[in-house]
Amino acid sequence: MIIQRASEPLPRIHCCSKMDYAIQDPRIPIQYSPVSRSYFLPFITMKNVVHPITHCPWCGKEFLKNLYDEYHEILEKEYGLDNYDLDDHPEKIPEEFKSDAWWKKRGL
Repeated sequence: MIIQRASEPLPRIHCCSKMDYAIQDPRIPIQYSPVSRSYFLPFITMKNVVHPITHCPWCGKEFLKNLYDEYHEILEKEYGLDNYDLDDHPEKIPEEFKSDAWWKKRGL
């Protein structure tokens, strides 16, 4: 087996290289949502239930604020979409709210 190494180090996306690795390794249950800028542990036995994580388990750095509440507030105020609309009619969600574009655009 030949292992090819990158000529340059890969850019770090999260707080440390161990978190970058953990987010991409399906064996490690930590997940990241760029839409709400949140880290969490999903509950396997309960659909749509998660346990938020506020600090990196490896380097201890505190994560930036989770934007879950702001996401829902903006969609309701600016677009008239409540939680039921988001679940029942995902096609109504503006494209920018399907990624981290919405909070980057607003400087959050």
